[in-house]
Amino acid sequence: MLHLREVCVPQWPFNKVTLFASPNKALRHLCDHVLTRPEANFWAQLIPTFAEHLDPADDNELYHFARSLWSNHPPIDAAQSLYDGYAEVIVQAMGDAIRQGWFWAEEEPEGPCWRGMGTSGTYVIWRQQTVRSGMLLGYTAPPVEDEPYQHRKTNPLPRQHAWKYRGAILRHQDADYPPVANDPLEARYHVFKKGAVRLRREYKRARQAQKVTGGGGHLGSLQAGVPDFPTWQRLQAWSVPSACAGPSLFSLN
Repeated sequence: MLHLREVCVPQWPFNKVTLFASPNKALRHLCDHVLTRPEANFWAQLIPTFAEHLDPADDNELYHFARSLWSNHPPIDAAQSLYDGYAEVIVQAMGDAIRQGWFWAEEEPEGPCWRGMGTSGTYVIWRQQTVRSGMLLGYTAPPVEDEPYQHRKTNPLPRQHAWKYRGAILRHQDADYPPVANDPLEARYHVFKKGAVRLRREYKRARQAQKVTGGGGHLGSLQAGVPDFPTWQRLQAWSVPSACAGPSLFSLN
């Protein structure tokens, strides 16, 4: 069973945030994002311990590991390590999003929900005290119909074959997934650049659908153009650590 993290996020006024509502939901997001290609290829660049447990380019290894997570004897240490790395990236992204103003709020039937992206290119969806999801927008395989918990035991990666590499199709290339740069920094910048383009698109759709209830005012810093590599490096250096610090950007009224 995973030990869920409850952490402070800089400038977030609603006390601590829990990384997912339950261990099962955390496992589902690990499977749908961290362990599903092509996202897995890039999460391996963001989670330092990923390579200690898995080869992100080995579909068979990813599948069997994901299936073991839903077994009666899951690999607890490896699962906790990947979850902790995933959680750390998400918390950092939330801090970045709040500090840079790269976020907005939407009102949903269950209450307000925030969406934003950090300098890692990680897109996060969260509520006042719970993270709902964390993903790399440009590389997320499309969702499938929600499946009961029991189905995960036999189909732990339902999105595994849902990705369509349109770039390769257009160029008539025989490739299933986008390439990962050999230089880790270059690979991470590419994730950010792709994510920034998608973030602008998501925000535009939300505004057109009249879903936005707050925030978004500073997305203009991305609308003017995705920061170049040197600027992105400076933004990374200024990232706020995951601790409660600094004045709040929100009103509690």
